[in-house]
Amino acid sequence: MRNKRQSPLISVFIIFTIAVFLILLSVSLIRLFGKSIWDGKRRITLVMQNLPQQDDILSDYLGIFTIEPEKKNALYILIPGNTLLDVPYGYKKFPSASVYRLGELDQKRGGGKLLAKSTEISFGYSTEGFMVEYKKTPSLIPKSQEELRELKSKYFSLFGLFSGFSDLLAWRGNTVTNFSFVDRFRLWRAIGRLRLDQIRFLNLSNSPILKMEKQVDGSEVYELDKDNLDLTVADNFQDSSIRQERITVEIANATGQEKMAAAYGRILENMGIHVIVKSTAVYEQKEECLLYLGDESLKNNIIVKRLEEIYRCRMGSDKRDKADRSDIKAVIGEGFIK
Repeated sequence: MRNKRQSPLISVFIIFTIAVFLILLSVSLIRLFGKSIWDGKRRITLVMQNLPQQDDILSDYLGIFTIEPEKKNALYILIPGNTLLDVPYGYKKFPSASVYRLGELDQKRGGGKLLAKSTEISFGYSTEGFMVEYKKTPSLIPKSQEELRELKSKYFSLFGLFSGFSDLLAWRGNTVTNFSFVDRFRLWRAIGRLRLDQIRFLNLSNSPILKMEKQVDGSEVYELDKDNLDLTVADNFQDSSIRQERITVEIANATGQEKMAAAYGRILENMGIHVIVKSTAVYEQKEECLLYLGDESLKNNIIVKRLEEIYRCRMGSDKRDKADRSDIKAVIGEGFIK
């Protein structure tokens, strides 16, 4: 009799356990595969950071990696942790080593998004991905040409398929990234197809792109020379498919914040977009980004699709001003900076 009374409870417990397991499995699969942000063909840029065990900006570095698989070229830039970045959303300037931790205190955005956006605005390159390691040894972020060579050999070769592929794809539990499993596999495959001489390495510590400045408290930081930076590496971030379209774009700043048209225009120019006008809109707008096309046929244009994907631009409903001289007018509003 006792067993018969307990059997319903056991059944409920088994059903509950199975339900919890399925929920946890579903969550794990969603986190593992997630939504892909990259097709594995076009150019993509990501920022990488390895957080040191102690909050020491001098021992921390950022890495910016950009790759265009179809053209078989890539660039890796190493940035000292005491390089000042322009941090958006009202934060102003912070050392690059401190930006992720600052973002972790921001519940609305998070460390990864703030790091990617800060890198994008400071360097002027569209930065879609981020990868942040917590005290990981060995790190996937090389700090020299030799480390880059070793990393390429270990993780992105036929031998690496057996020795390091699982580490790279899983990135374990001590790595935060917005890359899905599919994105990681595409990245592994794209890098694996490159020869080492097709990956340019640039250490900004030994470059005139950075200028040393002394702070009031006596600490030393680096300031970016953006003009020198663009002259040195801007071509490495252009998307060839965008550049070939030869479409003209106008940027109108409706954010209410100064210099946003210039900042956004610089990012688009470095993507390969031909920006001919940067202006301030008459009225501010709440929307993040609105597009106005000179011709309806441009809806399927690569530039339009890219702006929709990366910056969540959508088509404006108002009629376009006849005075506009560009093929596409992009109006950025308050949502762009919030």
